[in-house]
Amino acid sequence: MPYTTELIALIGSVIGLLYAVALIRNVLSHSPGTQEMKQLADYIKEGANAFLKREYLTITPIAVVIALVIGLTVHPLGIVALGFVIGGALSAVAGYVSISTTVRSSSRTAEAAKKGLGEALTVAFRGGSVLGMLVPSLALLGLALFYMAFPSTAAIVGFGFGASLVAMFIRVGGGIYTKAADLGADIVGKIEEGIPEDDPRNPGVIADNVGDNVGDCAGMGADVYESYIVTALAAMLLGALVFSSNSPLVAYPLAIGGLGVIASIIGGLWIRKSVKGEPMNALNTALYIAAVVAIILDAIFTLKLF
Repeated sequence: MPYTTELIALIGSVIGLLYAVALIRNVLSHSPGTQEMKQLADYIKEGANAFLKREYLTITPIAVVIALVIGLTVHPLGIVALGFVIGGALSAVAGYVSISTTVRSSSRTAEAAKKGLGEALTVAFRGGSVLGMLVPSLALLGLALFYMAFPSTAAIVGFGFGASLVAMFIRVGGGIYTKAADLGADIVGKIEEGIPEDDPRNPGVIADNVGDNVGDCAGMGADVYESYIVTALAAMLLGALVFSSNSPLVAYPLAIGGLGVIASIIGGLWIRKSVKGEPMNALNTALYIAAVVAIILDAIFTLKLF
């Protein structure tokens, strides 16, 4: 059946994006905490947005030059460059949305902790799950649509180039920033001024928290997004070598990814307010549920396809 594998990927990606929107709404529905908590969260949000803005302004002219070079030199003319632009743009979108949610969920998690471990774990997990849903969903959506429009594995390799460019800047730049801020806060605050670690009176602590968000959230998201795309591309390229380039099996990795998104959502539903005891036990259980569901869905679809 033509486009069956791509449609499965599209369905999974759309479900993942809708679930990410539902998670954002759920996280923002919780109380942001006291006035001091909201003020500190706003400082971190302002710094994170400023960092991302500067990163994207730096990346954009470089990406334009690279896209022009690819468009003028790589065959098929223009298509690889288009994939490069779209792949990088989707990575930037995932990073911005995820970090916007993360900085807003931090104070809400602290406020929820007053009601118990289950409340705090649920808010924190759902805030982090926004990135977890956006990364595979945007990757699958872009790859599936692009492959349906241009059914050539040579055409979609540009996606990997674009994702790698953004990941390199945000992951490396964010990591350097957070380490510099961490060292500065420790040296000036603890050693020179005698201020306790992570004390909000030290402006370097705010910069350190900004770095944690841009490095460990946006940077990690861009890194995982790039890894997700290049892994899928590698499997598709191998499929094109083994089978014909127009075989539905070439897009089989995308379908498996779409089913994986659905399984991840089902597993994530295990994390709820009623969770008690060790948080890792709940997280591990959610992982096992997602793995079992993924195995079942993958087996059914694989047997049907083959």
